[in-house]
Amino acid sequence: MDEKKISLVVLLDMTKVFDSIQHERLFRKLHIIGISAWTWFESYLTKRSQFVRIEDAISDPLHLNFGVPSGSILGPVLFTVYVNDLLLVLKHCNSSGYVDDTKVFLSLPPRDITDASNAFKSRPFGNIPLVLREFIFD
Repeated sequence: MDEKKISLVVLLDMTKVFDSIQHERLFRKLHIIGISAWTWFESYLTKRSQFVRIEDAISDPLHLNFGVPSGSILGPVLFTVYVNDLLLVLKHCNSSGYVDDTKVFLSLPPRDITDASNAFKSRPFGNIPLVLREFIFD
């Protein structure tokens, strides 16, 4: 049925979240969902470091306090555990997600599009999440 609404799709690329996952929060989520081997995951994620090599020059190692290995088999699984409740907080829209790609579907009456457009125009680019929050969560 045509409800005369305007549809919007917000695409969220959360690739960088792999590098910013807080280990303690991930460990709590693993415990909550019943993973009894979370101490194994703790040893897997802690005491990791990285360095840069350019030809024969090697940088000093940098200790990593955040993130999961994105090139590993477990990385996407741990990422999914970390963000799996994100889509549960959406109130006024539909969504779908797979690993680090999330889509939020909005359907608004034309009068709300004007309000949304004005909200986007009146705020700095960095505050777009605040605008989305107003239309998606509240």
